[in-house]
Amino acid sequence: MADSRRLSLSFLGSLLKTRTATAICAGFAIAQLFLMIARLPAIPCWFYEWTGIPCPLCGISRAIGALFRGHIRESFAWHPFGPAAVLLAVLLCVAATLPEWRRVALSRYIQRIEERTAASAVLMLLLFVFWILRLAVPALALAQTTPTL
Repeated sequence: MADSRRLSLSFLGSLLKTRTATAICAGFAIAQLFLMIARLPAIPCWFYEWTGIPCPLCGISRAIGALFRGHIRESFAWHPFGPAAVLLAVLLCVAATLPEWRRVALSRYIQRIEERTAASAVLMLLLFVFWILRLAVPALALAQTTPTL
């Protein structure tokens, strides 16, 4: 008999199934954006504070801030995944407000795409590779300047 267990390549589709998880993630994204716009201290990176090593997402808030100000080059200097993070945040905010049946339908649709294309797995792998390169290659290290607000 064949083993029916297999590795699911659906991360986002699975997340969107639960309104609570979707709303919490959307809430963090909105809170971070609000703090940046209000020029208040943003939510700190726990990984960096505990280890002293930048996490794979370090710089993404600054990248999004630069993107919203129209500074595309600065955004990519902070983190090249900034535009993808904006799209993800918009998707989470929309999904959190959808009626249950529409959110579940969206979840299933995204899950099918993820399973057919392995998009989430590929993006996570690219993020990990970028992180390793950023740690290993000094030219790719986080920008040390204060971004313009």
